[in-house]
Amino acid sequence: MRFHRIYWTLLFVFFGYTFLLVDTTTASDAPHFKNKCNLGSTQFSDQIASIRNGILGDRTRPNLPLQYDDPNSLFRVHYATSGENAIPLDDVSASGIPDYVEECMAALIYSRTMYLDSFNYAVPPTDGMEGGSPAVDVYLLDLSKAGQNGFGLYGETVPENLISAGPPERYTTWIQIDNDFSVNDVNSSGTKVFETNGIDALRITCSHEYHHVVQIGSYGIALTQLMMYEFTSTYYEQRLWPNVNDWHIYVRELLVRPSLWPMSGSQSSTGYVWSWFGNVLCSGDNQRVLTEVWDNIKKNTRPFEALVQACNSVLGRDLADVFCKSMSTLYYTGSRGMNNNYLRNAELLPELRLAVDEQAKPPSMLAVGDILPFEVRAFRYSIPSHSSALPKSVVTTITWPDINAFINSESLSRLTFTVVTTANPLGSDLPIAGTAWGVGISPTEVCYGVTGSQTTQPEFPFPHPVVLSQHQTTNFPVVGELPGNVVAFELLNTQLVGIDSGQLPVLLNDDRIVAQYNVPDFLEPGTYVVRIKSATSNSLYKIFVKR
Repeated sequence: MRFHRIYWTLLFVFFGYTFLLVDTTTASDAPHFKNKCNLGSTQFSDQIASIRNGILGDRTRPNLPLQYDDPNSLFRVHYATSGENAIPLDDVSASGIPDYVEECMAALIYSRTMYLDSFNYAVPPTDGMEGGSPAVDVYLLDLSKAGQNGFGLYGETVPENLISAGPPERYTTWIQIDNDFSVNDVNSSGTKVFETNGIDALRITCSHEYHHVVQIGSYGIALTQLMMYEFTSTYYEQRLWPNVNDWHIYVRELLVRPSLWPMSGSQSSTGYVWSWFGNVLCSGDNQRVLTEVWDNIKKNTRPFEALVQACNSVLGRDLADVFCKSMSTLYYTGSRGMNNNYLRNAELLPELRLAVDEQAKPPSMLAVGDILPFEVRAFRYSIPSHSSALPKSVVTTITWPDINAFINSESLSRLTFTVVTTANPLGSDLPIAGTAWGVGISPTEVCYGVTGSQTTQPEFPFPHPVVLSQHQTTNFPVVGELPGNVVAFELLNTQLVGIDSGQLPVLLNDDRIVAQYNVPDFLEPGTYVVRIKSATSNSLYKIFVKR
């Protein structure tokens, strides 16, 4: 059974305040994506339990007919050229080894070089002669229906033999990776398995899984706060393969449903969602902070406390401070994402779901709600400006960076907050430049930042062209309108036959006042005419739609 969080906002006026009650009801933390590997699953923990009891359970190694070794016997890739696990047979180099196998080996060696030589991780232990050699064994299999419930996997690192009882326990492992990452692969539910396909998917999966080999073999498996295991493995995909945006599927989840994904969530799926934060921690090419995390974990420090300690010792800063100063990054995606320093290609991501997006009404706007540790919320108001008839777009971003709650994340409580945006600011409120307004936040445990910019009225629709695979909304200019109003809308084909019509809300898109249209599923590629009618204007625009 799948549960969905219910979002609602209740607005009412009481003693001169306009109240916005921002509610987040209890919901499942099940993500709207599939974990790319099995770490943290019941199947994974059952494998660990079996090994402890002296048996392998059902996780025995696959039997594939062919092998390819690197010259230094670091890796052995096992594969098949026929049957259900057959790899692509292209051999452009005419070496006699399929390109897919050679690309796999190259990605593994590159990943090992980066982790062990550049980032100074410890060499994982050999598995003896398991798999026929002391090398790390990698099996290329059809994983489209692997994993729990047959949802499909990119790859998996499987524990095999206990080599140190710890704590934490360390294990030898072997890897399995999908045999082709085909665009046609579907899982047991008939849905698409891979967001990224072909060699790009192969490369990031080799890097991801080999880092699990290093984690489990050199530092140990804590079986608690597994978020840190996926956090670093998914971060290194971005670091080693910066032109592959597979990690975008997880950040989308954070942007669309931010209140479901505090960084304090201990489950492995949270690590995927917050992997981008590794770019913050390692900014200035300071990779040592993550290596220090794993050195701390090896000493049996809980993973989240290991991160807190690493920030203090390597960065000389508290994790709460690092987090507070970077949280506004999440606002700068989509149309605002061209210069995002931490989220690569942020313009391709959806925009952050705002807890409040309203026109400010004097004397004050009061947003009330509750927040989990290391959760991010953003509130946006259009506020009267001193210098222009157009309002200012003002965004307040908040978080609660409770370090003690973060370290002990299995049982998280909520903190009630208020965000007061007022035309009559107190001396303790933060003034909003260019306006008579200010912002006040309580309680003092809440960290916040406020940014504002003068609004404009654009002349042309954007994004343009509308790309159906990327854009969920498109925006149209409106003349003489303010956020909170509505305008009439018609979508027509080039023969001026009506396709869609209705009313569109006038709102802020960063600093632009626009009428925003949700792109419908039925819209086909082609050229369209759009009519926007308000009380004072009647405008026509042409837009082009493509796949």
